[in-house]
Amino acid sequence: MIVVRPLLRDEFERVGRALPLHRFVDWRDDSTYLIAWDGSTPVGQAHVAWSETGLGVPELQDFFVPVDSVAEGSARRSPKPRRS
Repeated sequence: MIVVRPLLRDEFERVGRALPLHRFVDWRDDSTYLIAWDGSTPVGQAHVAWSETGLGVPELQDFFVPVDSVAEGSARRSPKPRRS
C-alpha cells in the first residue's frame, strides 16, 4: 500500500538520494514536500507551496514519480484524498 505524508527531517538525505527535491530551500512553514512511500521506499514526491504563488493560493508543484515506479504501478496505486 502507498502511504503519502510530509517529509521528515531525518528522512531528507535518504529521500534526496532517491527523488529530486528541486524546490527544497530550507525547512520552512510556507512549503511542504509530500513523499509517497511503498513500505520503506520513497516512490514519489510533490512539493506544496502554501504562499507566494502565482495565483496567491496554495499550489502543488514538482510532482515526480520515477519511471520504474510508474512501470510497477505505483502511480496508479496512489491513494485517494481523504475527506474529513
